[in-house]
Amino acid sequence: MIRPTWSSCRRHGKCVLLLVAAAACSSTGPSGSAAGKLYVADALNNKIWIFATGATRDTDAVPTATIEGSHTGLNVPEGLALDPAGRLYVSNFNGNSITVYAAGASGDAAPIATLAGGSTGLAGPIGLAFDGTGQLYVVNGPGPGIGTVTVYPAGATGNVVPTATIGGPTTRLDNPWGVAVDASGQIYVSSAGDSILVYAPGATGDAAPVAAIAGPSTGLNTPLGLVLTPGGRQHGGQRLYVANFRGNSITVYSGSAVGDAAPIATIAGPATGLAEPGAVALDGTGHVYAGNNVTRSVTSYNADATGNVRSTPTMFLQTAGVRDIEAIAIGP
Repeated sequence: MIRPTWSSCRRHGKCVLLLVAAAACSSTGPSGSAAGKLYVADALNNKIWIFATGATRDTDAVPTATIEGSHTGLNVPEGLALDPAGRLYVSNFNGNSITVYAAGASGDAAPIATLAGGSTGLAGPIGLAFDGTGQLYVVNGPGPGIGTVTVYPAGATGNVVPTATIGGPTTRLDNPWGVAVDASGQIYVSSAGDSILVYAPGATGDAAPVAAIAGPSTGLNTPLGLVLTPGGRQHGGQRLYVANFRGNSITVYSGSAVGDAAPIATIAGPATGLAEPGAVALDGTGHVYAGNNVTRSVTSYNADATGNVRSTPTMFLQTAGVRDIEAIAIGP
Protein backbone atom coordinates (compact mmCIF):
# COMPACT_ATOMS: atom_id res chain seq x y z
CA MET A 1 0.00 0.00 0.00
CA ILE A 2 1.26 3.46 -0.88
CA ARG A 3 0.80 6.05 1.83
CA PRO A 4 -0.49 9.31 0.29
CA THR A 5 2.40 11.74 -0.21
CA TRP A 6 2.71 15.07 -1.96
CA SER A 7 4.79 13.54 -4.74
CA SER A 8 2.62 10.54 -5.61
CA CYS A 9 0.12 11.56 -8.34
CA ARG A 10 -0.78 14.71 -6.43
CA ARG A 11 -0.20 12.59 -3.36
CA HIS A 12 -2.70 9.82 -3.90
CA GLY A 13 -3.61 9.35 -7.51
CA LYS A 14 -6.51 11.79 -7.58
CA CYS A 15 -6.62 11.48 -11.34
CA VAL A 16 -9.96 9.71 -11.85
CA LEU A 17 -13.02 11.86 -12.51
CA LEU A 18 -16.59 10.64 -12.12
CA LEU A 19 -19.43 12.86 -13.33
CA VAL A 20 -22.68 12.41 -11.46
CA ALA A 21 -26.07 13.93 -12.27
CA ALA A 22 -27.64 15.71 -9.32
CA ALA A 23 -31.09 16.89 -8.28
CA ALA A 24 -32.11 20.32 -7.13
CA CYS A 25 -31.26 21.64 -3.69
CA SER A 26 -33.66 22.64 -0.93
CA SER A 27 -33.30 24.83 2.14
CA THR A 28 -33.15 22.38 5.03
CA GLY A 29 -30.47 19.86 5.84
CA PRO A 30 -30.28 16.25 6.95
CA SER A 31 -32.83 15.31 9.61
CA GLY A 32 -32.02 17.40 12.69
CA SER A 33 -28.92 19.06 11.20
CA ALA A 34 -28.14 22.76 11.34
CA ALA A 35 -27.58 24.80 8.21
CA GLY A 36 -24.19 26.51 8.07
CA LYS A 37 -21.12 26.85 5.89
CA LEU A 38 -18.93 24.17 4.36
CA TYR A 39 -15.28 25.17 3.88
CA VAL A 40 -13.18 23.16 1.41
CA ALA A 41 -9.40 23.33 1.00
CA ASP A 42 -8.51 22.85 -2.68
CA ALA A 43 -4.73 22.57 -3.02
CA LEU A 44 -4.76 22.15 -6.79
CA ASN A 45 -6.65 25.43 -7.25
CA ASN A 46 -4.84 27.12 -4.33
CA LYS A 47 -8.25 28.16 -3.06
CA ILE A 48 -10.68 27.86 -0.17
CA TRP A 49 -14.24 27.26 -1.34
CA ILE A 50 -17.25 28.14 0.79
CA PHE A 51 -20.65 26.51 0.26
CA ALA A 52 -23.92 26.69 2.14
CA THR A 53 -24.98 23.49 3.86
CA GLY A 54 -28.61 22.62 4.39
CA ALA A 55 -29.62 20.77 1.21
CA THR A 56 -32.02 17.84 1.58
CA ARG A 57 -31.40 16.49 -1.91
CA ASP A 58 -28.27 15.74 -3.86
CA THR A 59 -27.09 18.89 -5.61
CA ASP A 60 -24.40 20.39 -7.80
CA ALA A 61 -23.44 22.93 -5.16
CA VAL A 62 -22.74 26.57 -6.04
CA PRO A 63 -20.15 28.38 -3.89
CA THR A 64 -21.31 31.34 -1.83
CA ALA A 65 -17.74 32.68 -1.64
CA THR A 66 -14.10 31.76 -2.21
CA ILE A 67 -10.82 32.86 -0.68
CA GLU A 68 -8.16 33.13 -3.38
CA GLY A 69 -5.64 35.55 -4.82
CA SER A 70 -2.17 36.98 -4.38
CA HIS A 71 -2.91 38.71 -1.06
CA THR A 72 -4.26 35.63 0.72
CA GLY A 73 -0.92 33.96 1.40
CA LEU A 74 -2.38 30.60 0.34
CA ASN A 75 0.29 28.18 -0.85
CA VAL A 76 -1.07 24.65 -1.35
CA PRO A 77 -3.73 24.68 1.40
CA GLU A 78 -3.99 21.32 3.15
CA GLY A 79 -5.75 21.74 6.49
CA LEU A 80 -8.62 23.76 7.94
CA ALA A 81 -9.84 24.61 11.42
CA LEU A 82 -12.31 27.15 12.78
CA ASP A 83 -11.82 28.76 16.18
CA PRO A 84 -14.78 29.65 18.44
CA ALA A 85 -14.86 33.19 17.01
CA GLY A 86 -15.32 31.82 13.48
CA ARG A 87 -11.81 32.69 12.31
CA LEU A 88 -10.54 30.27 9.67
CA TYR A 89 -7.08 28.72 10.07
CA VAL A 90 -5.44 27.22 6.97
CA SER A 91 -2.24 25.15 6.77
CA ASN A 92 -0.15 25.85 3.67
CA PHE A 93 1.92 22.80 2.78
CA ASN A 94 4.36 24.48 0.41
CA GLY A 95 4.36 27.78 2.29
CA ASN A 96 5.28 26.21 5.65
CA SER A 97 2.75 28.57 7.19
CA ILE A 98 -0.61 28.87 8.92
CA THR A 99 -2.74 31.74 7.63
CA VAL A 100 -5.73 33.05 9.57
CA TYR A 101 -8.76 34.80 8.05
CA ALA A 102 -11.45 36.89 9.68
CA ALA A 103 -14.94 35.42 10.01
CA GLY A 104 -16.73 36.08 6.73
CA ALA A 105 -13.53 36.67 4.74
CA SER A 106 -13.81 36.21 0.98
CA GLY A 107 -12.06 37.10 -2.23
CA ASP A 108 -8.43 38.20 -2.24
CA ALA A 109 -8.47 38.71 1.52
CA ALA A 110 -5.20 39.23 3.35
CA PRO A 111 -4.82 37.06 6.46
CA ILE A 112 -5.36 38.77 9.80
CA ALA A 113 -2.48 36.71 11.19
CA THR A 114 0.23 34.44 9.78
CA LEU A 115 2.27 31.86 11.65
CA ALA A 116 5.50 31.34 9.71
CA GLY A 117 9.29 31.44 9.97
CA GLY A 118 12.24 29.30 10.92
CA SER A 119 11.45 29.31 14.63
CA THR A 120 7.94 27.87 14.18
CA GLY A 121 9.07 24.38 13.23
CA LEU A 122 6.46 24.27 10.46
CA ALA A 123 7.51 21.85 7.71
CA GLY A 124 4.85 20.69 5.29
CA PRO A 125 1.92 21.42 7.64
CA ILE A 126 -1.25 19.42 7.05
CA GLY A 127 -3.71 18.63 9.86
CA LEU A 128 -4.93 21.28 12.32
CA ALA A 129 -6.88 21.09 15.57
CA PHE A 130 -7.61 23.16 18.67
CA ASP A 131 -7.82 21.95 22.24
CA GLY A 132 -10.23 23.25 24.86
CA THR A 133 -7.86 26.08 25.86
CA GLY A 134 -7.44 27.36 22.31
CA GLN A 135 -3.99 25.92 21.72
CA LEU A 136 -3.34 25.09 18.06
CA TYR A 137 -1.94 21.65 17.10
CA VAL A 138 -0.31 21.23 13.68
CA VAL A 139 0.75 17.99 12.00
CA ASN A 140 3.87 18.38 9.89
CA GLY A 141 4.08 15.37 7.60
CA PRO A 142 6.75 15.91 4.96
CA GLY A 143 7.51 12.27 4.19
CA PRO A 144 7.75 8.57 5.14
CA GLY A 145 9.39 7.78 8.44
CA ILE A 146 9.33 11.38 9.66
CA GLY A 147 6.89 13.97 10.92
CA THR A 148 6.14 16.17 13.90
CA VAL A 149 3.30 17.71 15.83
CA THR A 150 3.89 21.32 16.83
CA VAL A 151 1.77 23.19 19.39
CA TYR A 152 1.19 26.96 19.64
CA PRO A 153 -0.55 29.12 22.23
CA ALA A 154 -3.94 30.62 21.48
CA GLY A 155 -3.61 33.61 19.16
CA ALA A 156 0.00 32.90 18.19
CA THR A 157 1.28 34.78 15.16
CA GLY A 158 4.57 35.51 13.47
CA ASN A 159 7.80 33.56 13.85
CA VAL A 160 6.98 32.04 17.24
CA VAL A 161 8.62 29.04 18.87
CA PRO A 162 6.13 26.20 19.52
CA THR A 163 5.31 25.47 23.14
CA ALA A 164 5.77 21.77 22.36
CA THR A 165 7.13 19.67 19.50
CA ILE A 166 6.47 15.94 19.31
CA GLY A 167 9.05 14.36 17.03
CA GLY A 168 11.72 11.69 16.89
CA PRO A 169 12.06 7.94 16.37
CA THR A 170 10.32 6.97 19.62
CA THR A 171 7.15 8.84 18.60
CA ARG A 172 6.56 6.36 15.73
CA LEU A 173 5.29 9.22 13.58
CA ASP A 174 5.48 8.18 9.94
CA ASN A 175 4.08 10.57 7.35
CA PRO A 176 1.36 11.75 9.77
CA TRP A 177 -1.75 13.49 8.48
CA GLY A 178 -4.70 14.27 10.77
CA VAL A 179 -4.87 15.40 14.39
CA ALA A 180 -7.55 15.68 17.07
CA VAL A 181 -7.39 16.52 20.78
CA ASP A 182 -9.80 15.06 23.31
CA ALA A 183 -11.37 16.68 26.35
CA SER A 184 -8.53 15.49 28.60
CA GLY A 185 -5.83 16.85 26.26
CA GLN A 186 -4.79 13.54 24.72
CA ILE A 187 -3.52 13.98 21.16
CA TYR A 188 -4.64 11.62 18.37
CA VAL A 189 -2.62 11.50 15.14
CA SER A 190 -3.21 9.39 12.01
CA SER A 191 0.01 7.81 10.79
CA ALA A 192 1.28 5.34 8.24
CA GLY A 193 0.96 1.68 9.09
CA ASP A 194 -2.84 2.08 9.35
CA SER A 195 -2.58 3.41 12.87
CA ILE A 196 -3.86 6.16 15.13
CA LEU A 197 -1.18 7.17 17.64
CA VAL A 198 -2.19 8.69 20.98
CA TYR A 199 0.06 11.00 23.03
CA ALA A 200 -0.31 12.14 26.60
CA PRO A 201 -1.52 15.66 27.37
CA GLY A 202 1.45 18.02 27.24
CA ALA A 203 3.66 15.51 25.41
CA THR A 204 6.77 16.98 23.80
CA GLY A 205 10.09 15.82 22.40
CA ASP A 206 10.76 12.23 21.40
CA ALA A 207 7.73 11.00 23.36
CA ALA A 208 6.42 7.47 22.93
CA PRO A 209 2.68 7.14 22.31
CA VAL A 210 0.70 6.17 25.40
CA ALA A 211 -1.60 4.12 23.17
CA ALA A 212 -2.27 3.23 19.54
CA ILE A 213 -5.30 2.04 17.62
CA ALA A 214 -3.98 -0.46 15.09
CA GLY A 215 -4.59 -4.00 13.87
CA PRO A 216 -6.83 -5.99 11.55
CA SER A 217 -9.96 -5.58 13.67
CA THR A 218 -9.84 -1.76 13.55
CA GLY A 219 -10.87 -1.43 9.90
CA LEU A 220 -8.26 1.29 9.41
CA ASN A 221 -7.09 1.54 5.81
CA THR A 222 -4.95 4.59 5.05
CA PRO A 223 -6.47 6.78 7.78
CA LEU A 224 -6.22 10.50 7.04
CA GLY A 225 -8.73 12.97 8.53
CA LEU A 226 -9.77 12.73 12.19
CA VAL A 227 -12.43 14.44 14.28
CA LEU A 228 -13.70 13.96 17.84
CA THR A 229 -17.12 14.67 19.30
CA PRO A 230 -17.16 16.90 22.38
CA GLY A 231 -16.73 14.94 25.59
CA GLY A 232 -19.82 13.32 27.05
CA ARG A 233 -22.03 14.30 24.14
CA GLN A 234 -23.01 10.91 22.82
CA HIS A 235 -23.04 7.39 24.23
CA GLY A 236 -21.40 8.36 27.50
CA GLY A 237 -18.20 9.85 26.07
CA GLN A 238 -16.23 11.05 23.11
CA ARG A 239 -16.23 9.30 19.76
CA LEU A 240 -13.39 9.38 17.25
CA TYR A 241 -14.30 9.51 13.54
CA VAL A 242 -11.67 8.51 10.97
CA ALA A 243 -11.71 8.91 7.18
CA ASN A 244 -10.08 5.86 5.57
CA PHE A 245 -8.84 6.90 2.14
CA ARG A 246 -8.18 3.46 0.67
CA GLY A 247 -10.90 1.79 2.69
CA ASN A 248 -13.69 4.03 1.34
CA SER A 249 -15.07 4.18 4.85
CA ILE A 250 -15.60 6.24 7.97
CA THR A 251 -14.79 4.23 11.09
CA VAL A 252 -15.91 5.33 14.54
CA TYR A 253 -14.26 4.41 17.85
CA SER A 254 -15.12 4.96 21.48
CA GLY A 255 -12.92 7.44 23.31
CA SER A 256 -11.42 4.56 25.29
CA ALA A 257 -10.43 2.46 22.24
CA VAL A 258 -6.88 1.14 22.20
CA GLY A 259 -5.01 -1.60 20.41
CA ASP A 260 -6.77 -3.82 17.87
CA ALA A 261 -10.15 -2.34 18.77
CA ALA A 262 -13.12 -2.92 16.47
CA PRO A 263 -14.99 0.24 15.53
CA ILE A 264 -18.31 0.86 17.24
CA ALA A 265 -19.69 1.95 13.85
CA THR A 266 -18.52 1.79 10.24
CA ILE A 267 -20.02 3.79 7.39
CA ALA A 268 -19.13 1.91 4.21
CA GLY A 269 -20.67 0.42 1.10
CA PRO A 270 -21.84 1.54 -2.34
CA ALA A 271 -24.90 3.43 -1.08
CA THR A 272 -22.76 5.72 1.07
CA GLY A 273 -21.09 7.46 -1.87
CA LEU A 274 -17.73 7.29 -0.11
CA ALA A 275 -14.98 7.41 -2.73
CA GLU A 276 -11.46 7.91 -1.36
CA PRO A 277 -12.53 10.04 1.61
CA GLY A 278 -9.62 12.02 3.00
CA ALA A 279 -11.48 14.44 5.24
CA VAL A 280 -14.19 14.19 7.88
CA ALA A 281 -16.07 16.83 9.90
CA LEU A 282 -19.01 17.14 12.29
CA ASP A 283 -21.59 19.89 12.56
CA GLY A 284 -23.08 21.18 15.78
CA THR A 285 -25.70 18.44 15.92
CA GLY A 286 -23.31 15.54 15.31
CA HIS A 287 -24.01 15.00 11.62
CA VAL A 288 -21.01 13.57 9.79
CA TYR A 289 -19.53 15.02 6.59
CA ALA A 290 -16.91 13.34 4.39
CA GLY A 291 -14.84 14.85 1.57
CA ASN A 292 -14.47 12.39 -1.34
CA ASN A 293 -11.68 12.81 -3.85
CA VAL A 294 -12.79 10.57 -6.71
CA THR A 295 -16.18 12.28 -7.12
CA ARG A 296 -15.15 15.70 -5.76
CA SER A 297 -18.13 15.47 -3.44
CA VAL A 298 -19.07 15.92 0.19
CA THR A 299 -21.36 13.22 1.55
CA SER A 300 -23.23 13.56 4.84
CA TYR A 301 -24.79 11.16 7.32
CA ASN A 302 -27.08 11.39 10.32
CA ALA A 303 -25.57 11.07 13.77
CA ASP A 304 -25.18 7.38 14.71
CA ALA A 305 -25.21 6.28 11.06
CA THR A 306 -23.57 2.93 10.39
CA GLY A 307 -23.42 0.39 7.60
CA ASN A 308 -24.26 0.88 3.94
CA VAL A 309 -26.41 3.99 4.48
CA ARG A 310 -27.25 6.55 1.84
CA SER A 311 -25.72 10.01 2.09
CA THR A 312 -28.31 12.61 3.19
CA PRO A 313 -27.55 14.44 0.95
CA THR A 314 -24.50 14.55 -1.36
CA MET A 315 -23.04 17.88 -2.46
CA PHE A 316 -21.22 17.50 -5.79
CA LEU A 317 -18.54 20.18 -6.10
CA GLN A 318 -16.87 19.30 -9.39
CA THR A 319 -19.21 21.41 -11.55
CA ALA A 320 -18.38 24.45 -9.40
CA GLY A 321 -14.71 23.96 -10.29
CA VAL A 322 -13.37 22.12 -7.24
CA ARG A 323 -10.41 19.99 -8.32
CA ASP A 324 -9.25 18.65 -5.01
CA ILE A 325 -10.61 18.13 -1.46
CA GLU A 326 -7.79 18.13 1.06
CA ALA A 327 -9.77 19.20 4.13
CA ILE A 328 -13.28 20.28 5.07
CA ALA A 329 -14.71 22.25 7.99
CA ILE A 330 -18.25 23.08 9.04
CA GLY A 331 -19.00 26.43 10.67
CA PRO A 332 -21.59 29.17 11.08
